[in-house]
Amino acid sequence: MDGGKRKISNIAFRIAFLPQSGIKSPPGVGIQGWVGFVNDAGGGDNDRRMGKSGKKSKAMNSKDNILKKLAADGMPEYPHPVPDFTPQRFDDPAATFAERLEAAGGRAVRMAPDETLDDVVRRCYPDARTIASAMPELGIATLDPDAVEDPRELVDVDLGVVTGAFGVAENGAVWIAQDIRHKALYFGATALVVVIPKDAIVDTMHEAVMRPEVDDFGYGCFMSGPSKTADIEQALVFGAHGPMSVTVVIRA
Repeated sequence: MDGGKRKISNIAFRIAFLPQSGIKSPPGVGIQGWVGFVNDAGGGDNDRRMGKSGKKSKAMNSKDNILKKLAADGMPEYPHPVPDFTPQRFDDPAATFAERLEAAGGRAVRMAPDETLDDVVRRCYPDARTIASAMPELGIATLDPDAVEDPRELVDVDLGVVTGAFGVAENGAVWIAQDIRHKALYFGATALVVVIPKDAIVDTMHEAVMRPEVDDFGYGCFMSGPSKTADIEQALVFGAHGPMSVTVVIRA
């Protein structure tokens, strides 16, 4: 098929499918107008002539024009503004953390001075059967996630118990830097317990991102409560993309 036939066939094909596609012609433009429009959109004679000659058009596009004018303008440089806000502070960061975490669907639990990690995990999740954890002090763990070859084996375990670095009072988030073999445990377990040190709670995210734990890590994330979404019919659903339950244990 020669070039002329291909051109006519392409235009006819597009016009034939305009009604089915729901595309409406602009006001006052009929089928003939659409033929011209499709022809121009397809390149037109000018583009074909340039293609045959192997030369680029000398006409500069709008982006190049804008960039050229900006470069020639010689705009002066200005110093970055100096932050002059006062960081937010809470009277009781731990209480605020617990409140915000609960609002996000999770809960914060303080270990009693005489409690072990086994005790608090059993207190919070008495019905958990499969407990995955690499924490040496957790004696009731039934699965070592570091011994698992396929991370998919960690999906839907009853409970994962992992370490966190610190909490953030303003949003109830916990910084988790990966210290286990598969990060799938953080998101695949049905429920998750995150254990953080005593008094390891900062007021705001401004402080959080300045912490040394956030400066050097392979993989990490801020987790605020369980997985949740409400983008379908405004119905809140827990566990769509991760744990259905998240408990942060604060050491005594």
